[in-house]
Amino acid sequence: MMFRWFPGLCVFLFLICQGDFSHASVKAEAIVDDKVITSLDVDSRGKANYFFYRTSYAEGNRGEVLQSLIDEAVLEIEAKGLGITVEKEELEQETERLLSALGVCAGQSLELCAEENGLDLKTIQAHLRSRVIWSKILAAKVVPFLSVTNDEVDNFIAETKSNGLETVLDMEQVFVPLRAGSVLDLVVGELQKGVGLDKIAERYREHGVYVDHTVGASLAMFSQDIKKVLRQAEVGEIVGPIKIDRGYLLLKLFSKVRVRKSFMNSVASMKQLSVPAKEAKGVAAVMDGVKGGGCLSFEDAAKRVGFESVDLEVLVKDLSSKLQSMLEHAKFGEVLRSEGSDGTDKVSFVVLCSLKDSDEVRPEEVARIKQMVYTDKIVNASSRLMGAMKARHFIKKL
Repeated sequence: MMFRWFPGLCVFLFLICQGDFSHASVKAEAIVDDKVITSLDVDSRGKANYFFYRTSYAEGNRGEVLQSLIDEAVLEIEAKGLGITVEKEELEQETERLLSALGVCAGQSLELCAEENGLDLKTIQAHLRSRVIWSKILAAKVVPFLSVTNDEVDNFIAETKSNGLETVLDMEQVFVPLRAGSVLDLVVGELQKGVGLDKIAERYREHGVYVDHTVGASLAMFSQDIKKVLRQAEVGEIVGPIKIDRGYLLLKLFSKVRVRKSFMNSVASMKQLSVPAKEAKGVAAVMDGVKGGGCLSFEDAAKRVGFESVDLEVLVKDLSSKLQSMLEHAKFGEVLRSEGSDGTDKVSFVVLCSLKDSDEVRPEEVARIKQMVYTDKIVNASSRLMGAMKARHFIKKL
């Protein structure tokens, strides 16, 4: 066991004896076996992060930057043991892929990009090498052993029809691509000020910013990292930026309720009447007179106030989270009132006529379930693999 730690121990003792490096401002930050990570390494990576991603959210605190350097050092050591090499062509392809996604240094070599922007070339190359190495390790040790079976999909679907509770959300989503990192801080500020999605989309369209208003989103369908923050988030809160593939995700919650899974996956037959908010008071006075009179009475009452009700047959989970919750606790024939959670100038009156189980599973839903299960598997397997690799090495933060 002593031989396992010997290289790192020698470096550690050397640092204690020698103190700081040749310049007083450069300190050892961590040791990985016989490799020393210095404060200069951390500073260089932080500067590179900020340049490439062009947002304060990408730079991270020193602890996060240091941890990424430790992980990369472990990958380099593991690659040697596994006989994994990084060819020049592979490094060039990864460089082109990353720079293209980030939208920086177009048409430039990595060397020229680093030189013109005062960046440390070796730091950037080490990061790119680690990306290639990690992809190769995953391809060899994780991906071949992962699959999603029909039984797993069937079990997931069966769970959605249980009497367990599910968290359902209405929210605004804003996606900012990596190459638009320079406007991420501005977009966050706009959301915090309550600027509408349409205006945000218009102002940042040229940057590829995408916006969407989502209703009735099931928490179960999100990836583990997003699921974790949404579970803890409060209504009205802005969540993120969350780093995802090719960009950042910002979420603003409007509603968050708990609904029985079996109810969510039922088909509701109902009648709906939507009116401008300024006319809602007068309409409500008439609708209140229905008092459980049923769907036919609702239709007649709508005609008396000069409107036509609409017949709907929908999956409950396709409705807004607030309406799902209201319908779950409503009696058949009871008139419900719902106001748009997205601030629209409409008020809806709804009556539930009947409810039946749904045996249909839409093909796009099956595909979404398979993708979600596979993503969870690869995230968990990757995390376990990185943990196992780090356990094989001497790692000491100073």
